[in-house]
Amino acid sequence: CMKGVVTTERIWKQWWQSRIKEKHWYQHGEYMKQWYERRVQGKQWYKCRVHGKQWYQRRVHGDMERVQQRLKEADADGDVMLPLDSFCWAIEEKKGPNTERIFKLFDPLGSGEIDWRVFMVACANLANVARELKTSFCFELFDNNNSGTIDREELIKILMATHMATDPEQVERKADAIMRQGDLDGGGTLDLEEFKKCSMRFPNIMFPQYAASGE
Repeated sequence: CMKGVVTTERIWKQWWQSRIKEKHWYQHGEYMKQWYERRVQGKQWYKCRVHGKQWYQRRVHGDMERVQQRLKEADADGDVMLPLDSFCWAIEEKKGPNTERIFKLFDPLGSGEIDWRVFMVACANLANVARELKTSFCFELFDNNNSGTIDREELIKILMATHMATDPEQVERKADAIMRQGDLDGGGTLDLEEFKKCSMRFPNIMFPQYAASGE
């Protein structure tokens, strides 16, 4: 009987710890969402205007390209890693509690630097634009050497961004499932067409809807 009580207590403790972890993610994720909403503030109204959704998508995509260009400029040595000061300059926000929280969301180990590509993928997942546009955008970000392919490690980084994961282990099984289905020639990489097919086949794994809707 005592053994059953101990087991139940352990299960309850694990559940509670997972709830706290989820809440911690949600709080940091909200700062990210609020920042992005400010970036597109004033553009939401135009969604219902004459030019409609296509105009809006072009406008948001243009804004993302501007942020991406500034991140590239801040990345002077080209190693895709940025410290907080450079990050704040690139996103045109003053250094403060909110920007620090956003930065920490992408620096879970506290290294003092983030991979700006991961940040941009997270932005793409929040944007209300077509999935095909998101897919091409993310692929091009991680195809650094213009080889036309991305490997498993790069796929893991993309999934960490879209799932707001803090540890690669949280998305490794998802990455392996995608690689098994998409890497038809067994070369250990995905080309753009394979990546697009995986996005269509596993829409909620590649680009979870909760991130786009704010749920």
